Amino acid sequence: QPPHDPALRERVASAGRHGRGPGAPRAVRLHDDHGVEPNANCYNDAMEGCAQQGLWRETLDLFDRMQAQRITPTARTCHSVITAYGQGYQWRNALSFVERMHVLGAEK
Repeated sequence: QPPHDPALRERVASAGRHGRGPGAPRAVRLHDDHGVEPNANCYNDAMEGCAQQGLWRETLDLFDRMQAQRITPTARTCHSVITAYGQGYQWRNALSFVERMHVLGAEK
């Protein structure tokens, strides 16, 4: 089990909460650099910050990384992904994502 580092997780959360979207992916990468496994809240905060800033590609990249780590998406995760697709005018991808949300096992 990777070490638990609340300080690193809080950096990601802070970047997301305060609309510093570009800093959020870097903060998630810091987890990897320090051997700390990011959790769903870290990814959700980072994705939300990116989506709010219109950084739709970064949001989707974070979602892909989250999936690769087999972290179950939440309703908040799905909201960020749909928002990101909207920011990128990717309407068909947004609709396709909505149709497969249940397959992802998204939690509330």
